Amino acid sequence: MGQRSPLQSFKLDVTKMFSVADLICSGVVSLQDIGQALAMGQRKVRSLREWGCMANILEGSRSTTELYPYIRRLKETGKWLQVLQLVYYWLCRNNSIIGYIVHGYGGRGKFTVEELNKGLIESYVLSGTSEKNIRKGVNVTLNSLTDSQGLGNLGLIQKAMQGTNWYSVHPQHPDPLVAAYIIYTSWPPNTAKVAIKEIVSGQNTLGRIFFLDEMQVMTILRKLEARGFVKIETVAGLNQIGINPKLPPDDFLDMLINEVKQ
Repeated sequence: MGQRSPLQSFKLDVTKMFSVADLICSGVVSLQDIGQALAMGQRKVRSLREWGCMANILEGSRSTTELYPYIRRLKETGKWLQVLQLVYYWLCRNNSIIGYIVHGYGGRGKFTVEELNKGLIESYVLSGTSEKNIRKGVNVTLNSLTDSQGLGNLGLIQKAMQGTNWYSVHPQHPDPLVAAYIIYTSWPPNTAKVAIKEIVSGQNTLGRIFFLDEMQVMTILRKLEARGFVKIETVAGLNQIGINPKLPPDDFLDMLINEVKQ
C-alpha cells in the first residue's frame, strides 16, 4: 500500500478496482489471469491495481491489506457512500496529485486546469516528470475525481461549467464514524491532545480533505464527543481534543458495518 505513481494510464473505476482486489484475495494474482477474468487488458489491470494500492486495499500485486475486508463488508451492507469516503481519504494520503489539489486549492474554492498543471510542473511533487506526462496525469486524476465511476458521487470536486477548464471544490460532512476513523488513523503518535485548528487544516486531516471550516468540523466533533470518542477542551484559551487511547481505528469500521443503515 502507500505512495505509488499518480501518473496512471486509466482513470479510477472504483467498482473494477474492487473486482481486481477480490480476485487477488481469492488467489488470482497474475495480470493475464485477472485480465481474462474481468475481460480487460493487462495495462488497465495494472493501473487499477496501482489505484488499489493507493486506496490502501492492496498490498503490492499479490495480497490485500487489513482494510480490505472491512471495505468488502461495508459494500455488502450497502454503505457505498462511506466506502467512497474511505477510499478518498486514503487517496488523499497516497496520491500526490490528489493531495496537491486538496491542499493547494481547497481554501480557494476553485482552480483551472492550467493553474494545476503549472503548479505541479513548478513544484517538487513530480520532480523529474516531463510536462507532457504531468498534463496526462492531471487529466486522468481530474476524471477520477469527477466521474461517477470514480469519486464523482462524493461531489467534492466538480467541473464548474461545461466547456470550461474551471473546477470547484465543495464541502461534505462525512459519516461521523468515518470522521472518527480519519481522526484516529491520522493522530500523531505519543500525543495526548491535538489543537482543533490542526483537525481543521492540518495535512490530510478531516477538515482539510472534506473542505470543512472550523464550525463544520466542530459540529462533527460534538457528535463524536457525545458518543465518547473524543474529548473537546475549549476553556481557558484551550481549543483542542483528545481521543480514547483504548480504541483502535478499526473499531470505528466495525461500528460502521454493524450500524443500521438509515
